[in-house]
Amino acid sequence: MSNNSLLAQHAQPMAAASDASGVGPREISVGDYRLSVYNDLESVEGLWRAFETAAVATGYQQFDVVAAWFDTIGKAHNIQPVIVVCRSINHEPVLLWPLALERGAGIFTLSFAGGSHTNYGMGLYAPDHIGQLTKPVLIELIKKLRAAVPQADGLFLENQPLRCAGQLNPLALLPHDQAANPSYFTALPDNLEAFLSARRSAKSRKRLRWQQRKLEEIAPLRFAKADSEASVDAVIAAFSEQKAARFLETGTKNIFAAADVQAFLKACAHRSLKASGALELFALWCGDKIIATYGGVSHGGRFSIWLNSYALDATYARHSPAEVLLVHLVGQLIERGHDSFDLGTGDASYKHQWLDQREDLFTSFLPLTAKGARVFHVWHGFYRIKRFVKQTPALWAMVVRLRQIRAAIGLQ
Repeated sequence: MSNNSLLAQHAQPMAAASDASGVGPREISVGDYRLSVYNDLESVEGLWRAFETAAVATGYQQFDVVAAWFDTIGKAHNIQPVIVVCRSINHEPVLLWPLALERGAGIFTLSFAGGSHTNYGMGLYAPDHIGQLTKPVLIELIKKLRAAVPQADGLFLENQPLRCAGQLNPLALLPHDQAANPSYFTALPDNLEAFLSARRSAKSRKRLRWQQRKLEEIAPLRFAKADSEASVDAVIAAFSEQKAARFLETGTKNIFAAADVQAFLKACAHRSLKASGALELFALWCGDKIIATYGGVSHGGRFSIWLNSYALDATYARHSPAEVLLVHLVGQLIERGHDSFDLGTGDASYKHQWLDQREDLFTSFLPLTAKGARVFHVWHGFYRIKRFVKQTPALWAMVVRLRQIRAAIGLQ
């Protein structure tokens, strides 16, 4: 029996009916495929957990991450789960789209759960079926999804990797726009010295060792993974404090300050203490103080860094504690058998020192109603302006400078 055949046993399609949330037909045939829509995570948890182990996806689509997001941010903003499962004629799962139904700007949109609070949005796909999801098949699936979720005005799907695990993302076959920021990753060799020699110059490696020695002169250093609820809370508290100071310094909105976002991070990290598919946290301690943090998710041999911070106190900051911590983290990833890692979305210059492979991302605006088309037309325009500014160095430098001025005069 194939792995997918085993997966098919974990969840049975729900009866074709509407639930209390008003989401319509629950099961629809699409040629040789069977589309099922779930409005709760419990009904599909078993299938999802089994499917994600071998699915083409990123770490952000794992059940524990999505469940933590719906339990916190989803509840705080009345965002409803719309979990789409497509099965083959043999009842094997072919894809799972973890979508969220949210009202905004006068319309209901379907987006990948996690939204702007994670780095990558994507579905989960069976490796042996992903190539069969052609453009006509996807168009028909989305038409049927529209029938199953009649109040949805469109799909707004941000920051999707163009390729994942060497496979083309099927949704790249439909109309889309290049994302404002790319991502970068690198392959990991079988030992840390080989990685450092490949990615950093001899002078840079010498400086990394010197930075660690200077920090050790302040107080004993300790690299540790958060492995208890108390240590998880301590790392998140340090991360939040350090990130808030950094946002204040740069005049950037603190996207982590909201109580529901804090709750999401804690819930996700607490789940990692019981399972492997959630947020893992790492810290560099200098004496009894956390001076740098990293957090990320693992999937398919890849570790995706999600969060990072460092103490801005010049006592520590002058010795680059985040870089010191990253060296230790990469060493642990190699020991654990990871074959690659990334530093999330964005084109920050420091990423090029560690990562050598660019990863293009895209965003899909797929209207389902006339109202959705009108709103998406406006959003699309703003999105293209944002991308143009971010990809034009002179304009982006002006934005950064304006933020610095705002921070200097106490405006946020």
